Amino acid sequence: MSAKLPEFTDKQYPPDLELRLLQIVHRHGERTPVRRRLENLFPPVWNLCEANKAMFASIAQFDKQKVQGLRPIHVERLVENNGAEKPGACYYGQLTNLGRLRMTGLGQRLREVYIDKLKFLPDMFDEDTVYVRSTDYPRTQESVQQLIAGGLYPKGKRPEDFVLKLRI
Repeated sequence: MSAKLPEFTDKQYPPDLELRLLQIVHRHGERTPVRRRLENLFPPVWNLCEANKAMFASIAQFDKQKVQGLRPIHVERLVENNGAEKPGACYYGQLTNLGRLRMTGLGQRLREVYIDKLKFLPDMFDEDTVYVRSTDYPRTQESVQQLIAGGLYPKGKRPEDFVLKLRI
């Protein structure tokens, strides 16, 4: 469950005040359980993660036997599973579709306040202005990716060769 974001009013942001620093601290979006428990109440497979298909469809780029980056590739499944797992199945502790959607919404709201109204952040993504940290859990990294690239700086508001640098 997400908390309702506060309304933006001019009264809350008087023009005689100057914003000097913005720190956004957030928790990851909605996720699946981190371990199996309460099997009689919850299903063993959560079909809430449509992004799974693309999440692991990437090719590592190597230079001197070190991974230099990942490039997404298109994958078409030709062999179906035995029916035990439906498309969109989640792993334990994985960010769900709803979690991604809510993080995108939070990014859009932050854009509305800090870019569109207060003009504090630049309209186009600038890696010298935006510093991003995350824990080393995939769900927290995916959450901040959705917040930044899905809402705060969506396509068209970041360079074509955009790379989000996450400090872990």
